[in-house]
Amino acid sequence: MHPVYRIDVARKLVTLYWEEFPTMARVREVVEEAIADPEFHPGMNFLWDRKPADANTATIDYLREAVYYLQVMAEEIGPHAWAVVTHNPADYGKGRIPGLRKLEIRSISQFWPTRFFPKLWCRSSLISWNPLRS
Repeated sequence: MHPVYRIDVARKLVTLYWEEFPTMARVREVVEEAIADPEFHPGMNFLWDRKPADANTATIDYLREAVYYLQVMAEEIGPHAWAVVTHNPADYGKGRIPGLRKLEIRSISQFWPTRFFPKLWCRSSLISWNPLRS
């Protein structure tokens, strides 16, 4: 079992749980491992969560790199969605930057204050409205 990601084939969901806030290099490494996992299938969505006590150290450069990575990833694996659990208002605000750009990329992202709702969102038809998924 991988220490960061879990794949739920039935729910078409890859859950990433970070013990500490990751660098973009670490994000790319783990996501690429998940995509290479034999249980992964195109069209699976991603749920990002982290230990709430750790600080979100994302800078504007980190967020730009994240948006670029989502663009590249969408070209590789096709349309998919990301749900990100935010643990405080600052995290939510930082998360809105890539979210505001979501129409420019082949990925859709949504940010949530708890883990319950993003799990439902990732596996429901609520994201089927995204024209990029067709």
